[in-house]
Amino acid sequence: MKKLLLFSAAITFAFSTFAAGKAPVFLFDRDHQDSIVLKDGAKLENGILKMNGKKGYAEFKNSSDFNFTESGMTLVGEAKLFEDPKKENYIARDMILSKGHEIIFGREGTRIYYNFNDGKRWAASFWGGSIPPKNQWTQFVCVVERMNDITQAEVGYRVTFYINGGIEARGKFMYVTPKHDKKPIQIGCGFGGGTWLLNGEIAKAAVYDRPLTEPEIAELMQKSKYVKIIENDIKPVNKKLTAKLADLEKAAKTPQAKFLLDSINLAILDGYNQQNINLLPSKKLISSNLSFDKLFTQWLRQQNKKGLALISTPQAALVAAASGTSGTGFPVYGLYDRKAQRSIFGRKGLEWEITAVTPDKKNLKFTSFASKWRIVKQTADTLNIEWQVAENIKAYSTITLKNARLEADFKVDNNNKNIRIENVTFPKVRFKKLDGNDALTYPSMSGILVKNPTKEQFTGGQEGYFPSGRANMQFSSYYDEKSGIYFAFEDPFARSKYYSVKGSRNNIVCIWDSAVGYEISESKGGNDFKTGGKFVIELFKGDWFDAGQIYKKFLSEKASWWIKELPRTDTPEWFRNTCIRILGVKCSYLPNFTKTKNEVIRMRKYFDMPIAFHWYGWDDHAKGRWPHFYPKDFSLPALKELKSHDIYVKPYIDSRLWRVKDGKDSKSDWMYSSHGKKFAVKKNNGTPVTEIYDGPHAVECPAAEGWQDYMVSLVDRLAGYGFDAIYHDQVATGRYYLCYDRTHGHKIAGGDVWVEKGYQVMYDKIRALKNKYPNLAHDTEEAADPYLKAMDGYMVWRWTDPGQIPLFASIYSGRIQFTGRLFNHQFPGDYESFFAKAAEQLVTSEQIGWFDYPDMQDGQKRLYIKKLGHLRHALLRYFNESDMQHPLNFKKPVPELRSKWGAVGNFTVVTTPKVRHGVYLHKDGLRMIVFTNSTNEKITVYPELETGKNLIAICREGAAKAEITTKIPAVTLAPRSSEVWLIGNGEKLIKEANRISETMLKIANFKP
Repeated sequence: MKKLLLFSAAITFAFSTFAAGKAPVFLFDRDHQDSIVLKDGAKLENGILKMNGKKGYAEFKNSSDFNFTESGMTLVGEAKLFEDPKKENYIARDMILSKGHEIIFGREGTRIYYNFNDGKRWAASFWGGSIPPKNQWTQFVCVVERMNDITQAEVGYRVTFYINGGIEARGKFMYVTPKHDKKPIQIGCGFGGGTWLLNGEIAKAAVYDRPLTEPEIAELMQKSKYVKIIENDIKPVNKKLTAKLADLEKAAKTPQAKFLLDSINLAILDGYNQQNINLLPSKKLISSNLSFDKLFTQWLRQQNKKGLALISTPQAALVAAASGTSGTGFPVYGLYDRKAQRSIFGRKGLEWEITAVTPDKKNLKFTSFASKWRIVKQTADTLNIEWQVAENIKAYSTITLKNARLEADFKVDNNNKNIRIENVTFPKVRFKKLDGNDALTYPSMSGILVKNPTKEQFTGGQEGYFPSGRANMQFSSYYDEKSGIYFAFEDPFARSKYYSVKGSRNNIVCIWDSAVGYEISESKGGNDFKTGGKFVIELFKGDWFDAGQIYKKFLSEKASWWIKELPRTDTPEWFRNTCIRILGVKCSYLPNFTKTKNEVIRMRKYFDMPIAFHWYGWDDHAKGRWPHFYPKDFSLPALKELKSHDIYVKPYIDSRLWRVKDGKDSKSDWMYSSHGKKFAVKKNNGTPVTEIYDGPHAVECPAAEGWQDYMVSLVDRLAGYGFDAIYHDQVATGRYYLCYDRTHGHKIAGGDVWVEKGYQVMYDKIRALKNKYPNLAHDTEEAADPYLKAMDGYMVWRWTDPGQIPLFASIYSGRIQFTGRLFNHQFPGDYESFFAKAAEQLVTSEQIGWFDYPDMQDGQKRLYIKKLGHLRHALLRYFNESDMQHPLNFKKPVPELRSKWGAVGNFTVVTTPKVRHGVYLHKDGLRMIVFTNSTNEKITVYPELETGKNLIAICREGAAKAEITTKIPAVTLAPRSSEVWLIGNGEKLIKEANRISETMLKIANFKP
């Protein structure tokens, strides 16, 4: 967490739906012709606006007072352009929508163009995509999203171009804001006319005062009356074959018959040789009620191994091209869930894409759709595919189906010395919309659950750079009541990738982009690529928790960062056992710090247990800025005093950035030019990558040995001061950058630079200081997979999203300490949210708090935290030595609380159960369930669970002894009280219940 965030806002994420979304602010189409005024000879004919590029345009009525909104906007135009984009020596400038210098959106030459002026300059010049042929109705969309997350230097706007519903280009413009003006919104005109007058026709123009989501844009495209969905990656099907398939589809009665036809149809669309589809099943066969195995046996016998093939298990079936055949596309066409009896793949199953560059900087793109494949080998469970990508470039994939699990790898052998590969998209996979109440999980922060995900979207949260806080694991899941699909990139090396999973055209579309590095000797070409792991699809029954357990199995077997044994003994015991954390943010000056220090000491006495203090402002800017971190004169004496009261102190440092003005009081270049610039991540042009936090900061390359050594020496110095732990800001949450520095000793722009050759190496060196400082702990911002062994704690302060689920904690609980949520010091939430947030911390194994002392002036807040802190202490063996289990079901819905949570720069509205619970299974066989009521009302809930022959020991708040029973009772909780159940047998159960009951009796007598 940056200290600067205390003075700035950050993005708030929310759910958007097309059905519930607001209509456009301005709309022109056939049904809204009176919304515009024709100017200078423009014509309306049959609801179409016609202009000739020499004169004539239109204006939206009453649009002068409309301005760019804080949240962003969307511009839509359905146009037919008359100028040929391929015409030589001519650059057409067809403006679609404009508003003086505040909004510029149209076509310049062969590309889409967007811009705005910030009052001093054109600040968002962005070109991208390619213009379709002339005289073709096309839907152009420009989405402008406000990015306001100063904690990660994402302050500005993201611009995305769509053509006919698909993303064409995306760009970012940081630290700029459009200047408002009073001009009306014009259609077909810009910059006062001239060469910016549109030559063509417009059937629709719309302006929204918010960014539309991808599902919304896809739906706009589907509803268009003029623009046909033209998919360049779909092969045309001859009419005779289309008719025959349609006739067969009408005759298909069973799910397996429909799957067979669905697979054949996908094969045709993806480029499979249509002449080979004379092997269509007969109408008699397709209309039969034969079982899956009998139906496919007869169909395959008919094909005589010349067409399509089947790889099948009792759980799943895969239709692919047969051995020895060839074609274009990706020869895997259908995946079937045999238990749920339904197809899994959407309109196209699997794809890949390769982007590359030539020595003369010509950009190239190769796709599976345009590349010829051949099936090299097929066995009972495996398919080996080879593609001819380009001259002297081949790609390979091995597809394996075992039980309910499909695995796929991908590699590129590049023997072309004049083509250098830059990025590989593998896979791009589409899943068909499931039948029931479907839901999607995405690994952002705590974990996000999106219901009806082909239509709804968690804005800003379903794509990100892995590893980072907004893409912190390598899997998602999509499921309904029948079954689910787990899909993951199981890469045990955690190489840098960009991950996106969103709804589009009634499908879920998952995309992984992998950076492809190169040696200096391969600068012109010849670099290869190979996935670090495998892409996996596994069919399962359950929900988000069950999908997480599949991923956890991969982690335990293959991930280089996994911690196998619990408790985690390389984490200091005091750090594992910390129960309450206090934040100190107003500590830069002695009077403020003295007040904070005294309050923290007072809280330590009230809570009656050791607590931890996270200290911001301990370092002296007059002695140098980041990454130097020298203490203020009062800091070390104060540290000694705090430690004397059993308060563990963790100072703030940043372990990712070097301030460009790093000298005294931020006014001079002290060591930046000599060190920081040398170790910084470099762009392709050799300049350092910088982020803005009260001034420019260079992002340091974690694989640069000099930066690694500097960080080791810094940690050594801070540990020598006597600090108990170090907070390494940004490491786990910050995005990766590709580094082009040729002196750092790593591959240029390699995907292994950030973690494998970078932070893993750095923190191996840092943790080696444990020999010198055995009780020193390390903590970082938020959470991401591969930093597990590097850190002892993840400070998950921004886990405040609506729709969040404890996905990350369900996998990593016990193997890392979660060290704090943001409460109210940024943007306060409402009163009830404080208790809801603390309750969630308890049941998901987090250490309680990271609030600052003003929250503790309230007696009820103070009392609840003390009770939860002592309860957590009593349950540490479950939080630190156990695995989290599936949440319980309840006979009746648990009442819900909708509250405004304090968050970064704004509150978020979060809905939580009023009674929270967590389930943990200890390795000794005891199962523990903790319930807590976060509200000021008495509540009864009715849990369901299987106990077998086990007993239940119920430890109620205020009861001296546990109740032992074999029945499943209701749980009745007084306001802000808790209850613990233990499930097991024998003396072990009784002894443990008596121990916990002592705490339950004690906390009932706590006073505010």
